[in-house]
Parts: sequence; structure tokens; C-alpha cells
Amino acid sequence: MTDTNASIVDCQSVCKRPCQKERRKDPNYMKQLRKRKREWVRERRKDPAYLERQREQARERRKDPAYAEHRRKQVRERARERRKDPVYAERQREKARERARELRKDPAYAERQRVKARERAREKARERRKDPAYVEHERKKARQWSREYRKDPANVERERKRRMELAKDRRNRVSILMHLRKRQEALENKLQKDS
Repeated sequence: MTDTNASIVDCQSVCKRPCQKERRKDPNYMKQLRKRKREWVRERRKDPAYLERQREQARERRKDPAYAEHRRKQVRERARERRKDPVYAERQREKARERARELRKDPAYAERQRVKARERAREKARERRKDPAYVEHERKKARQWSREYRKDPANVERERKRRMELAKDRRNRVSILMHLRKRQEALENKLQKDS
């Protein structure tokens, strides 16, 4: 009797497989199958023991390095595929712009960013100054700029005026100092006469 049952079950499973393949091509059948599976999962989620088993299995899987690597690879692949989609890429850019706009409105964030940018610039400059090729290049650039700056007629005129102002200022300072010295001498002479 058992042999007969086993052969019937075996025959049924063999006969079912081709039918299932054919049925899976039918969209209505697949829709019904998905619906039944969703309902089954919804019912199972109400069972706390089932949920605990699922969590435990997930914890165990995460501990497995091969599984973790496989998940990372899947995530990278999915991200790569999504980045190729122009609609998704545009949506991501828009989100990033919106986040940046919101952050820029925050004065504390803006100040932190300015401080970080200054620090990065200083660090970069320090690193560059250690490079002899960069230092030599900067010297050449400064000499070249200085030569061209001195040839500029507008600059020549500005420099001439500046030198005249400085000389005038120096003469004024000297004359003020001489005037103060004369006053001090006059006061000292007056004090000597009074005493």
C-alpha cells in the first residue's frame, strides 16, 4: 500500500512540474499566486514566534562573512544599475540640491563649512610649500607678475602718486616733530626763566 502511495505521489509531482511551468507563464495565475503569498506572509507576521525565528535567522546570516560580502555586492550592483537610470539620477541630484539649500540656511552649518574650508586651504598650502617644484614655480610666477605690473602705465601712475603721498606724509611728520620739539624747548626755557 505504501509503495503504491509513494508511486502515486511521485507520479503527481512529476506530472505537476510541466503544468506549473506552463501556468507560471499565465499572468492571471501569477497574480493570484502573489496575492495568496502576500496574504500568507501577512498572517505569518502576526505570529510572534515566526517573527522571532526570522530575526534570529537574519542575525545568523549577517554574521556569515560570505553572506555579508554577497549582500554588499548586491547593493553595489543595484546602485550601479540605478545610477544608469536618468530619471533616478535626476531625482537624486534634485534631492541633493534641496538638502544643500536647507543646510545653507542653517547659520551654524554654514560657519562650520567655512571653518572647514579655511582649514583645508591652509593644510593644502602647507603641503604645497613643502614641495620645492611648487615653491620655484610660485617664485617665477611672482617675478613675472611683478615685471608685468611695473610695465603697466596705470600702475606706474598709481605708484608715482603713492610715493608722492608718502614723501609728503614724511615731510609733514618731520615738520610736526620739529614743531613739537620747538614747543618743548620753548616750555623748558620758560620754566628755567621762571625758576
